[in-house]
Amino acid sequence: MHQDKLRSLAIGQPITLVSLGSVRRMLIRATSGCRETLAIDLEPGSLLRMSHASQLTHEHGIPKTRREQPARISVVFRARAAVEAPGARRALPGG
Repeated sequence: MHQDKLRSLAIGQPITLVSLGSVRRMLIRATSGCRETLAIDLEPGSLLRMSHASQLTHEHGIPKTRREQPARISVVFRARAAVEAPGARRALPGG
């Protein structure tokens, strides 16, 4: 299980994934307090949206298995924080 690294993501933007191929079970649990695990079966074409805040309070993952599994692709969408080019000048407000 893991939390996504937030340092390169736009603040407040969610992380969204689309699951394609065979079914996988995603586990989600709080990192403190009640650590009950929520299991979600990601069917083909499933969309899972995790808030920016959830990355601070919860961890998630798809458990590894010893048996070979049918193919699956996970497409993840993240809004990256803007990065200024070295030496770039910022425009002043109103001008």
